Amino acid sequence: MEYIGQRMICDTKGADGNVYFTADYLEFRARDSRLDHYNFEVYYRDIDKIEYYSGIKKTVVLVLKDGRRYYFYMYRSGTFMELVKSGMRAHESDTIIEADSKEVQESEAEEVREETEVVEETREEASRTITDEDLDKLERLGRLHKDQVISDEEFNAQKESILSKYR
Repeated sequence: MEYIGQRMICDTKGADGNVYFTADYLEFRARDSRLDHYNFEVYYRDIDKIEYYSGIKKTVVLVLKDGRRYYFYMYRSGTFMELVKSGMRAHESDTIIEADSKEVQESEAEEVREETEVVEETREEASRTITDEDLDKLERLGRLHKDQVISDEEFNAQKESILSKYR
């Protein structure tokens, strides 16, 4: 997996923001510039192991050789771990993964399947005249529902509101 130049949205213990993958390190940058003191870089060569914890909030912990721990909370945790492992392999680090009862790859595959099903279902329900703007709204709505940010009722009501224009 090509990791250089990739970007992912995530939360850390201090702030929410983005992780950027460079050739030698990954870099977290807080979304809010007032929280710049939470920005950090982790060199792949310094990572001792990766820990994964599933649940409502999926957590990936990068444990460094000096004992420091960096916590990342995200929905695409399997992809994040693959990008980190790619960087570690490029720097010939040994990767140790400790995962709880769920297999990371299976979990990530299921996430992708669910997201794809929501998008495909939405596209099937919409006519060919749906605007790109409304299609984007439906896709964002599907992600919010999948991530359990909004309830089933709220999802269905908002989806119906958007699609009703095309019936």
